[in-house]
Amino acid sequence: MVASTAADQRPTVPSASAPSSRNRRIPISLERIRDRLGPPENEHSAKIERLLHVMLRAEVDQQAGAMRRELDRLLHPQEHAMTAHDCDVASARLLAQIRHALSRANFNEEDEGVMHGALAAQSLVDLKTHLDRSTWRRALICTRGRTETTIEVRRWFGLRRIQLQCTLVRTLFVYIEHVPRQRGNAQSGLNPPRFYVRLFENIPVADIDMVMPDCRVRMSWFDRAMMFGPAIFAVIGISTVIKGSWDALVLHTRHLAGLDPVAPAIPGGALAAIGGGFLALALWGWTQFGRWQRMHLRYLKILSDIVMYRLCDRDMGAVNQVLDEAGEEETKEALLALRSLRVEGPCTESELDERIERWLRNTFAVDIDFEVDDALAKLIRLGLVERTGRTYAANPPEQSLAQMQQHWNALGGLTT
Repeated sequence: MVASTAADQRPTVPSASAPSSRNRRIPISLERIRDRLGPPENEHSAKIERLLHVMLRAEVDQQAGAMRRELDRLLHPQEHAMTAHDCDVASARLLAQIRHALSRANFNEEDEGVMHGALAAQSLVDLKTHLDRSTWRRALICTRGRTETTIEVRRWFGLRRIQLQCTLVRTLFVYIEHVPRQRGNAQSGLNPPRFYVRLFENIPVADIDMVMPDCRVRMSWFDRAMMFGPAIFAVIGISTVIKGSWDALVLHTRHLAGLDPVAPAIPGGALAAIGGGFLALALWGWTQFGRWQRMHLRYLKILSDIVMYRLCDRDMGAVNQVLDEAGEEETKEALLALRSLRVEGPCTESELDERIERWLRNTFAVDIDFEVDDALAKLIRLGLVERTGRTYAANPPEQSLAQMQQHWNALGGLTT
């Protein structure tokens, strides 16, 4: 590895946004890593590194093609003569492929506890929501890059500002398959499922539920009191005004029905007073309904702003972005491990892990949990590294290049 000078080091990350746990993703581009590593020692090593990058990307492209074929089968089951059981198997296989791609891109799969925690935690946005998961058939929620930070939020119509400690997720991937809609009896099992695939960035953990499908806005108790409280007082006031006219009208009705022998004295304008009271109640109800609609639209705008401004991509575009990042992450891991073994010599797995993490800290001021086992597994599979006991060593460039060309030919490529 090439040592970096103090002038090349980046400024340290402020303590306010220091990671709460060590992330696996390398937040440095492949081009910057290559620039800091310097050129390879000879032409054979340069060819090996080029082939390494191309082969790992080719494997990702093959996985992307398999996912597209699986998705096409699910969306058009009649064309492929699929049964309901075949659709279920294909859907589970597609979910496994997406999970594998996210793992290669250094995402962490979250469990049900994340959703329960998001629903129970204090949201940064003063918005009450309800998440209906009854239509979810399969779900996969993955996160990458968590940081603890402090955010200033406003309460009480902006009159009060408070500081909240929150956990921020740098990247959030959501894959949800809904239960197919029933459109008939004969082919109800072959209806294509509905998919919700989204990629978000900078999402607080407490607000994860707001970017999910089937999230509904609910009124808080304060909003209900502000809306229905005046209506209750209005009803009581109008009822008090027209009580006398209403009693007289009831007594007159009882007299016409033969229940009371004495006809009551009906004050003038009784019917007009009662009609005016009901008209006032109707107008008040219509006004309150308009207020409810405006409040509901305001909350929906807040919810849509959260989704729109933090959305990176959707559907197959989100999957393609994850696959692209997976190829780059695997190339960076393999390149760092290979260059370290070639330059600094053989070592154990723990020593290699410490070497690379120390180099990343000294060169880019980033502290990550380097996946040394995954990097070594790729290099051994491609014939670039051999293991003797607990020690790993890089193979000679000529031998490595010959094995790399064999693997490349097996993928359908061309020799260099």
